[in-house]
Parts: sequence; C-alpha cells; structure tokens
Amino acid sequence: MYLEIVIHQAGCNKTSPKPEEDVGIDYHLRLPTQKDRIGRPVLDIQLKSVREHKLRGKGDQIVYDCPAQNYNDLISTDDTIPRILVLVIMPTDLDTWVSITEEELAMKLKAYYLSLRGEKESKNSDSQKVDIPKKNIFNVDTLKQIIAKGHNQ
Repeated sequence: MYLEIVIHQAGCNKTSPKPEEDVGIDYHLRLPTQKDRIGRPVLDIQLKSVREHKLRGKGDQIVYDCPAQNYNDLISTDDTIPRILVLVIMPTDLDTWVSITEEELAMKLKAYYLSLRGEKESKNSDSQKVDIPKKNIFNVDTLKQIIAKGHNQ
C-alpha cells in the first residue's frame, strides 16, 4: 500500500506484469507525457518487504538478503529501462503497523531503494547479501528524482 501511495503522489502511471510473465519486476512506472519533454520517463521496481527484527544493520547500511534470482534480474544491463529494488521494512509487531481512524490512515514503516545495475552476478542459489544505504529513503521526492535521472541517461 505504501508503494502505491508514493507512486500515485509522484504522478506516475503503474502497470504490473501479467502473472504468467516472470520478469522479476512487480511494477512498471511511467510518467505522463508532457509537452516540453521528449519521451516518457519509465522505471521498473522489484518490491520486497521484511519485518524489522529480521534485518541486520551495519552503521549507515541496511543489510538485506535478496533472493538470488531477483538479484540477478536487477543487475542486468541489457534492459534500457532502469530497475530498482524497493525494500519496505515493517515493524516487528504487525498489529502496530497500520492505524486507521476517522481522521487518518497512518502506517509505521520505512522504505529504501537500491539500484543493482551492473553489479556482479550472484552464483548463490538462495540469496545475495546487499547493503542498502539508509540515506536511500524511498518517498515521493526520491521517486521523482530516480525516474527523471533514468530518463536523462
């Protein structure tokens, strides 16, 4: 739900691959066409979530064990569309992660992103450790920056 809100607030259009397509991508984003822009910026997202107590930290890094197949999909340099991993971190006690009242919907979670493009292929069968900088907070502003940067490369 968090990712859907960020996507909507950033003004992106979203599609998901068909279930029979195993492309390692959960969301394909596209910014609407604008008169002063050539082309339409696009971005592919692989979404993962983990409960806080299952993470390891290393200073200003979050250590995440990414499934090896997803990791290898994300490192590809063959695609022209940029791909990122978005990791949503939920509280240990899932009963506390969403609060709904008449006035608001509040979610207690964090999300971070990482581009793995060009990294070395994982030979692991299970998972590949990745270090995600804590400064890579995934929110509306960073989504807009990521998609614009990918479009201008």
